[in-house]
Amino acid sequence: MTSNVIGRLKNIPVWFARCRHCRGFGVQSPWAYAFIRYVIGEKWPYYAYEHLDKVVENIGWRDRRLGRLFFRIANYCRSSVVLDFSSGENIYEEYIKAGSVKSRIVRVSTDMTSADYISFLDDMCVPGFVMLTLEGRWRSFLDAIRRSADDRTLVVVRNINSDNEARQCWREIVGDERNIVTFDLYYCGIVFFDKKRYKQNYIVNF
Repeated sequence: MTSNVIGRLKNIPVWFARCRHCRGFGVQSPWAYAFIRYVIGEKWPYYAYEHLDKVVENIGWRDRRLGRLFFRIANYCRSSVVLDFSSGENIYEEYIKAGSVKSRIVRVSTDMTSADYISFLDDMCVPGFVMLTLEGRWRSFLDAIRRSADDRTLVVVRNINSDNEARQCWREIVGDERNIVTFDLYYCGIVFFDKKRYKQNYIVNF
């Protein structure tokens, strides 16, 4: 069997464990329902998917699916700058750029001081779309993001179930009262800071 087929088979238990959380089922908030239905779970075959699947090679079905999700998030945010807090390669860069052609992706070091992160974000103004890897001084960076965020700031937290430490970090993020609305997609998490909304964590079958 190919690696893609094996990966899909491994995903079956995750899908069944979360099947009652499909397509916004049971979500009371109209805003959260719309975000789940039309951003996270949108099934429309966007014009760019076919081209991107040819340009971005040698990635598995899961990364390709995540790439398409980040394309939709970039399209939703329309942020002039996308911040990428990571020490590794961003294999989703082409998807993000295609989702919002005016966006510029800026890599953020994972080992700066809290003061450096605050100064860096002050220069960037309000962050719109942020990609966060749970490594280095991620807590300091997330604290600095909260300081400068507005109601539309969105943080994608990658690989929240990669190991026990990552799961504990994600539970910490979800439990923090400053993180108002969170979406748990198993393979990644999404955080909003909109204080006009009630604190809530949504489990989504992605």
